[in-house]
Amino acid sequence: MTGFAPSEEPHGVFLQGTINLDNSVPSPEVPGNSLVGPTPVSALTPSSDGLNTCGANATLGTLEYWSQRYISASCRQLIISLTRTFPRMMVKPESLPPFVHRIGCGLKYNDHEPWQLVGGTAPSRFAPLRPLAACVNIAHTFVSRMPNSEDFLWQSIEAEQRRIRNADLSYRFAQVHPGPFNPPHIRATRPTWEEWIFDETRRRLAIVCFLMALVVGCEACDVIMNPYAIHLPGSKALWEARTADEWERVYDGWWAELKSGKPRLSTLGDLVMAKHSSDSSQAWMHGTFGSGIDDVLDDWHANLDGLGMMLVAVLAGL
Repeated sequence: MTGFAPSEEPHGVFLQGTINLDNSVPSPEVPGNSLVGPTPVSALTPSSDGLNTCGANATLGTLEYWSQRYISASCRQLIISLTRTFPRMMVKPESLPPFVHRIGCGLKYNDHEPWQLVGGTAPSRFAPLRPLAACVNIAHTFVSRMPNSEDFLWQSIEAEQRRIRNADLSYRFAQVHPGPFNPPHIRATRPTWEEWIFDETRRRLAIVCFLMALVVGCEACDVIMNPYAIHLPGSKALWEARTADEWERVYDGWWAELKSGKPRLSTLGDLVMAKHSSDSSQAWMHGTFGSGIDDVLDDWHANLDGLGMMLVAVLAGL
């Protein structure tokens, strides 16, 4: 194997290539910096063409700017149908969207104990931090909305978007200041449960943004033109572990497989190239899975949750 994925630790295999979303076989291409992570969420925000304007008409169901360059109409409708359930999932702590972790909602990275229930045996309380609590309240309003509450709903959403943009701008100014750069999500050692939750949430958000970019048609986004670096979601068992002890047991098995050198899929590029390799003997690959490519895919499919299934469905329609 010739490279490592930029996550908390090296994975078993890392295939690099430019993904052409047109059913053609991807051609190998080594990126200039393999430690560059997925495009930030802000980079996927549509430009000033009316798509980023809050209002009852700015919905995916009525979007008029989408083109079929990347995905078919049926595939787009599938993504929309699944993402439209997220607000309803937000109002049910027992079934949160696949990028919101019930424990991670209450984590604070300020050298204090993140949450008393993290190390307990039955962390059943849902205690989101203030930004997510605002999202939950808005989700309640969205689910139970009435015709005369539309203005209030969209004003609330716009206020939260404005707050997020202001915070993002402040951090971008901080990034301009010269100094050492040590991304916390690039780890060479085994993470704690809290660290893994934080890292996995970032990876899952990048996947959701990629799917939404496909739907909206953000053709200038690097995340569409070169999506090979986007990390695949972790396994269902790891993501849904309810205690630190349960997570440790599952992660022990994952870590043992990692150290054994067993091939595994780490990025969207790995998945697409493995799929092409399984479907065609003419696929070009940087690195090789040997003759067990179907076994590698089967292992990954066996550990999928809802977000992973969305990726599989989308890639099947490309």
